[in-house]
Amino acid sequence: MVTWKSEDGGKNMEGDSWRSGGDDYHRIWINPHNPDIMLFAVDQGAIITVNGGKTFSSWYNQPTAQFYHVSTDNAFPYNVYGGQQENGSVGIASRSK
Repeated sequence: MVTWKSEDGGKNMEGDSWRSGGDDYHRIWINPHNPDIMLFAVDQGAIITVNGGKTFSSWYNQPTAQFYHVSTDNAFPYNVYGGQQENGSVGIASRSK
């Protein structure tokens, strides 16, 4: 994945291959008060940078993911099942006993 960024209003663009995670980048949020803080939404969840993209958090240590289908069963407590976008499936109890 190559992401392009500009620090001068688009006059110059710098490409960087950010290997922090995700196959498909869907959304970006840039902190309006500190543009060094950015969040990227990817198939596997989210990755965050606090230093303008020099380093990123890993999506491996965050309880986030993009689900394209979610269903439940009739157990009590019920279980939740979901297919993650290009990242396998998950099944988990809705709450503990």
